Amino acid sequence: MLQIKNINVSFGRKEVIKSLSLDCNSGHVTTIVGLNGVGKTTLLQCILKNINFSGCILINNNPVELKNIGYFPQHHPPSFPMHVSVFDVIIRSLQVLRGDFFCKRSSRNLANVLLEEMEIYHLKDIQITDLSGGQLQLVRLALALVHKPELLLLDEPLSFLDEKRKLSFINYICKLTRERKLITLMISHEIAISTNKSDFVFGMCSQGLKVIKGPSTMVRIGSLCEALGLDQNGLMAHYKLAPSSDT
Repeated sequence: MLQIKNINVSFGRKEVIKSLSLDCNSGHVTTIVGLNGVGKTTLLQCILKNINFSGCILINNNPVELKNIGYFPQHHPPSFPMHVSVFDVIIRSLQVLRGDFFCKRSSRNLANVLLEEMEIYHLKDIQITDLSGGQLQLVRLALALVHKPELLLLDEPLSFLDEKRKLSFINYICKLTRERKLITLMISHEIAISTNKSDFVFGMCSQGLKVIKGPSTMVRIGSLCEALGLDQNGLMAHYKLAPSSDT
């Protein structure tokens, strides 16, 4: 379980996150939605220890260690080398992770296993620059999982994908989360897909977190409207959501 307890973040005099608490269970996908600038990505950066905060963050009752976190950043990392294959990128990541630049056989074996587990072995010899948007997202996900983390952080993983690929990608994330018992925390602006596929959905706003979808499948439209600053009719029409008894 990921436990976020009473997190506070300020940049100068600007308070970005105030007294935020959240629990995320293993084997479940938890998604946070909300307007730009409310602190969604900032929360992930707190978990990654990239910014200062007050409060407490624990993974399975232990202090956060970066080795236990897989991170899928919002933007494509600029460090992807040109004219190298998917296999080479995976091997380099394994070697950096293990501090082992000489045992090529061991890294190759582990890379083959990872590619098979991620069901992207068929992409092994394709150059990074020749991948489609959907294929590149799968490779980026593989890189986030290369060290078998307990916690998977996803920042806008559905960006740059068409509707068909968005659905297949989120289905794959849900499948991996269940099979590997991952603690998956995702930031997304894809409201319809997120509320449909995620186990738990929270709306982040200036008042904190609003529960949008809990253990039941009912989506709390009223809370979603509040988090997104939209009226119910506009929300339902734009995101094509089914009506809810919670208005």
